[in-house]
Amino acid sequence: MKLAEALIERADIKKKINQISHRLKSNAKVQEGTKPVESNEDLMQEYFRVSTLLKEITKKINKTNSITDFGDVKLIDAIVTRDHLALILKGLRELYDAGAIMPDRYNIREIKFECNLDMVELQGKIDSFSKQYKELDVKIQQANWHTMLAD
Repeated sequence: MKLAEALIERADIKKKINQISHRLKSNAKVQEGTKPVESNEDLMQEYFRVSTLLKEITKKINKTNSITDFGDVKLIDAIVTRDHLALILKGLRELYDAGAIMPDRYNIREIKFECNLDMVELQGKIDSFSKQYKELDVKIQQANWHTMLAD
């Protein structure tokens, strides 16, 4: 199995866990005199079974990421760098949104706000980090499709 396939499977397992969790919560209490639609015990067993699958596939993915060469670093290091770029981008985009002033005064006596950011420079930084993120992400995705999952 390719690493990319395992990542897709892991995402599916996470969705299944969320669905089972939702079903458990829905079954947690019922109107007096009625019975739950599903057996809580069966749902709990399914929850534990699927969560064990998640643990096992995550261990294999993490092992694969830690042993796979990615240029002069390991794949896990590239993933951490990508996550760091995503964090920076999130912060810069939030800052840009905060600095974008929308005129919302109703009369002249209301307080007027001014932006103290160089929005053009900030947008340039956003564009630069976004480009770095996209380029690295494409390379990581390519590696995922060319790497066999470790046991």
